[in-house]
Amino acid sequence: MYQHITRYNLSFNDYERIKVHTEYVVNEHIINFNVDQEAQKILFLSKIPKMTPGHNFKFTLIDLCSNKVVFEQMISNPELLGRLESGLFQFIGGHLYYNNNVIKIRYDLIDSPNSEEFTELEIFDYYRDIFDLNDKEKI
Repeated sequence: MYQHITRYNLSFNDYERIKVHTEYVVNEHIINFNVDQEAQKILFLSKIPKMTPGHNFKFTLIDLCSNKVVFEQMISNPELLGRLESGLFQFIGGHLYYNNNVIKIRYDLIDSPNSEEFTELEIFDYYRDIFDLNDKEKI
């Protein structure tokens, strides 16, 4: 069983289909994905059911220009997992925006030669209450 993610480039009278990602692992399932149009990257949250619960979610980042995986890491932070799984965020410029909070994906660390050495806490920065809001204001 394979899971394919395909990108379509559309023009007025034609289209081009490009295979972006193929998931070859039979026991790994894509839970959610989102596209950073600004940085031309796509993120995937996948689950590997046969691994230890709580440590069975994988974050994958693919560069859409080169169609290559630029970063993969198992993640376990409940806040990050819940946000990625729900899909209730805007993914722009390496930032996940939701409510009055932001999770920054450190593209600078991911693009470095030794990116596999960084931990989940180093790759993802959390910012809360980014705007000073009055009691009745909401984002």
